Amino acid sequence: KFSISPDGFEIAISDGKTTTIENVSANGVLRQVRTAVRSFSFDSANNLWMTMPDGSLQVSMANGDLVQVSGLDGLRVEKIAINPDGVQVALLVSTSNGPQLRMGYIYRNGSAITIQNIKRVERLLGDILDLDWGLYSQLLILARSQNTEPLLYQLSGAAFEPSVITSPISFTRISVAPGQPILAEDENGGIWAYQAGQWRFTELATGARFID
Repeated sequence: KFSISPDGFEIAISDGKTTTIENVSANGVLRQVRTAVRSFSFDSANNLWMTMPDGSLQVSMANGDLVQVSGLDGLRVEKIAINPDGVQVALLVSTSNGPQLRMGYIYRNGSAITIQNIKRVERLLGDILDLDWGLYSQLLILARSQNTEPLLYQLSGAAFEPSVITSPISFTRISVAPGQPILAEDENGGIWAYQAGQWRFTELATGARFID
């Protein structure tokens, strides 16, 4: 697994046992977390949010501190995505009915971090495969309903009424960097970019398959 900070200066890499945060330009290790993580996401201050094997959340702060996140009320988090505004968070959580989407807000009090006002997105999106934040606080969700092909949904604001971004093929993963177009991976490992209302295949993935 890997993740790049919003400013592009740091990269987090996990080998399944240790998560390492490095400086991209200087190629130097900044800090390490010696435990397995399920997923991670940088916030706007280059703090790395991590979902732990037990479903809890921890944050590796830019200053090296490790902070346990409170307010989850027993929720087991599978995947996390931090809004570029550093305030809103999307959580994919485990339930008896399968993964479900939750939205909440980050509250900081000194060194303590809490997620408050967690709400379930009631609109049925089917099986959620991936999620990330796009421009203007739009949450992008890749989901499959029953046996249909996965669709890319876009949630704007607090209405929780998704619109669909149509695509010519089936995608398995999405990723968005600040100020950049939506990138999506197809089932053959090809990378597509969404620009000006159209999906365009990129030569980035020619001859290669991206696993994670």
